[in-house]
Amino acid sequence: MPRYFFHVIDGQKFRDPRGLELTDDDKAREHARAYARTISRFHRDPSTTVNVTNDGGAEIFRVSLHDAPNRNR
Repeated sequence: MPRYFFHVIDGQKFRDPRGLELTDDDKAREHARAYARTISRFHRDPSTTVNVTNDGGAEIFRVSLHDAPNRNR
């Protein structure tokens, strides 16, 4: 299974050193959205993003906390 890394960018880059093995990009996108929703509960800067990369380091996509559905604020 491919490994995906979920890095948080909020002016600084907080790297995900371990990543997760997920079946495909769609599952990684679901996880990134859930992660962004969780972060948005505690982090107030809507410009913060979760950048998802593959095990080769290429960015697959990014999710903004501002765009995370069902934010609880």
